[in-house]
Amino acid sequence: MRYTKNNEIENRSESFSLDGSEIRSISFMMEQWLRFKGVRSTAEATQTLNPFEKWKKNKEKDLQKKKKAILAVKEQIDKFKNEEWYQIGEHLKVSGFKNIKPEWSMYVDFGNSVAINMQNCFEKAKAAKVKIKGASARLSILQREVEALSDLTIEKFEQFLLLQKSKPNKASHRKVEGRLRKNQIEESKLVAYMGKSATDNLDLLRRSKPHDLWLHLKDYPSAHAVIHRQKDQKVSDSDIHKMASWLVKEGLSDKIRQGGGKYLVVIVECRHVKPLKGDKLGRVTYQNAREILIAV
Repeated sequence: MRYTKNNEIENRSESFSLDGSEIRSISFMMEQWLRFKGVRSTAEATQTLNPFEKWKKNKEKDLQKKKKAILAVKEQIDKFKNEEWYQIGEHLKVSGFKNIKPEWSMYVDFGNSVAINMQNCFEKAKAAKVKIKGASARLSILQREVEALSDLTIEKFEQFLLLQKSKPNKASHRKVEGRLRKNQIEESKLVAYMGKSATDNLDLLRRSKPHDLWLHLKDYPSAHAVIHRQKDQKVSDSDIHKMASWLVKEGLSDKIRQGGGKYLVVIVECRHVKPLKGDKLGRVTYQNAREILIAV
């Protein structure tokens, strides 16, 4: 059934099954919602988005981001293709520095020998091929994602709702043990995790909440550690010192640890830690940090 503009009830046979029970599809209910909103003022209706419109708007935003990413990847591929490392290497191999094109001068270090320059050019050319291959794979993924996002029909929205309904609840970000190292302070019920690789470190950071605390040795390569806490939970200096000591002892090799010394540990809320884009070594930038000195 539905309400007309005169608030009269109108039967719709398509909303009932043969046995008389009411069956309403998502598209049918959406139509009722839109009709109901239509009786309100135009100003209010324009300010209020129904679930389908919200979904569509979010998809359109994602679509624009993916299209921008495609342009950026294409520019990157063109850049790698236009670099003439291989041609310069071949020229150096045959003629040395003789008759070097003026536009190639920026690629050549005349302070080094022809052999070193030639080796550098061929290494750069090889690296460019690898980068082109990786960027091309990324481009294919983005193009498929754009194709999927371009479908903004009501049928696609219904599929989205069914998929969301069938998904299990997301696991808590606290369940991150896996292959990570773990440290717990029983008295204050604080738990911290430490990565074993660059991938672990970045995954740990991504799973953390903005108010969690990130720890790292200052100006020294080390694992990342994250102290999980409640949003308003205070962490005492004593607990910070314990976690920082754990990071230093676990993060340093036995040989370095046996040599003793003092190390600065950086403590930052995770909201202020940003991974370097495209970096595979787990490096980050951070701000609003405090430091603590740990002796080994």
